[in-house]
Amino acid sequence: MKTLFFMIALFLCINCIAQIKPIFEFTGGYKELRSLIMVNQSPNLRISSDIWKAPIYTSIVLGATWKNFYLKQYVDNYFGISGSPLFDPKQITYATNIYYQYKSWEFGYEHMCSHPIIATTKHIVYYAYLESYDKIYIKIKIL
Repeated sequence: MKTLFFMIALFLCINCIAQIKPIFEFTGGYKELRSLIMVNQSPNLRISSDIWKAPIYTSIVLGATWKNFYLKQYVDNYFGISGSPLFDPKQITYATNIYYQYKSWEFGYEHMCSHPIIATTKHIVYYAYLESYDKIYIKIKIL
C-alpha cells in the first residue's frame, strides 16, 4: 500500500514538474534615460538622472510558467563608458513579478528596486539614483 501511495505521489510530482515551462530572455542595447527630480517643486533645485551617464544596458529575465501562473525575475544593468575600453557599471535594477492570467485578465504583484553600483571606494557617489515600488494590479487586455 505504501508503495502504491508513493508511486501515485511520484507520478503526480513528475506530471506537475513536466508542466512547468522555463522563461529566459536577454536584451542589450542603448537606452537614453532622462529623469528630472524636482526638490520642493523648484526649478532651481533639481537633479537629473542623466548625470550618471549610463546609456548601455543589458536585461536578463528568468522565470517559469505553470498553467496560467507566471513568475519572472528581471535584472537590468546600466553601464557607462569609462576612459578605458572597459564598461563601468553604474546602476542595477531588480524586479520580481508574479501574476495569474485568465482569458484577457491579468492579476499580479510586482516589486522593483534600483540601486547604484559603486565599483571602488575612491568614487564619490554623484549619481546615486534609488527607486523602488510595490505594485498590486489588475490588467485587462483589450486587443
